[in-house]
Amino acid sequence: MLTRWLLAICLCVAMTAQAFPQARAGAWPGATQCVAWLDGGIREVLPVSPVDPQYADEASYAGICRYDLTGIAAGPHSIEWALIYSDGTETARQVPLAFVKPAPPTNLAFIGVDGGTGVPTMAIAVASRAAATPFITTAPSLSFNNANASPLVVVIVWQSATTISSVTFNGDALTAIISETSDTAPGLLGNVAVYGIKVPDVATGNVVVTFSGSTEGSFYVVSTSDGDTTTGWRTGYSRQDGDGTGPGLTVVDSQNGDLVIHGANVYASTITFDAGETTTSTTNNNIVGSGFSGGLSTKAATGASTTVGCTDVSVYGEVAVSLIPASGGGAVASLPPRQNQRSRLARLMHY
Repeated sequence: MLTRWLLAICLCVAMTAQAFPQARAGAWPGATQCVAWLDGGIREVLPVSPVDPQYADEASYAGICRYDLTGIAAGPHSIEWALIYSDGTETARQVPLAFVKPAPPTNLAFIGVDGGTGVPTMAIAVASRAAATPFITTAPSLSFNNANASPLVVVIVWQSATTISSVTFNGDALTAIISETSDTAPGLLGNVAVYGIKVPDVATGNVVVTFSGSTEGSFYVVSTSDGDTTTGWRTGYSRQDGDGTGPGLTVVDSQNGDLVIHGANVYASTITFDAGETTTSTTNNNIVGSGFSGGLSTKAATGASTTVGCTDVSVYGEVAVSLIPASGGGAVASLPPRQNQRSRLARLMHY
């Protein structure tokens, strides 16, 4: 019996589980309890659990010893096993078996598929954000520290009929994604635009916006982590007062894991973005006394349709675009429910 028990240990210690990370060991007929010592610590007595038919490596055993590893710290560990049989006999404590529990991944967004099951995909996240000091000039700039080779975006708000000649970060040109102008007389002309770069330099550099002439306004920078560096972003959307009451628009091609960038320029002394949108350090009220206010917000996408908005005014222009996570985002092929759970754990825990 002891030889068979040793073989069971060698074959069946594993670090995947039905619904949580665990160490497993096979038990033979007659065993009713398992004894475990994690990292040489206290003796813990556990029941022998039934074999799970979903796992082929458990089929050869009468039962399974399971030790929940959820609460233990990431890093190297060891576990020792023994069996207690129905007659009270306890086998000798076996040699330690070493394993490593890795740190859990970050920025996970769970993507729903059939029956609410799913597998994880990385979600793009805000790394840092900043706002330029409101200006009246031709080429305002802002020193910005970018820590990731992941999409970086700049939202610009300005007044007057001047146009943007270029936007750069650390000397590299950004691409124009979408822009909008309020549908009003020239004296109340408010503009907003969003520019992006898919693979920015990992550096501290200047963001420089160059206009066709002197203008008043401000701009806002957001860097990201875990973003897609091939496509970068989806379709840009815009609205202005000629489109009806607003602001408020819907990004209809967003997917779970995306990050929606929303920029607005409103003819009002203050600007307030809708609930659920984050605007930390990226709004300006009554820019240089112009009567206009502007800002940038970010919002985690809510599936295939994400709505954003802000202060309800009669004169406005707004833009929005959905940034793509490195994994591409969205739904994935469905697996049978139990198999899907196992796949999820394997990815999360790397066991």
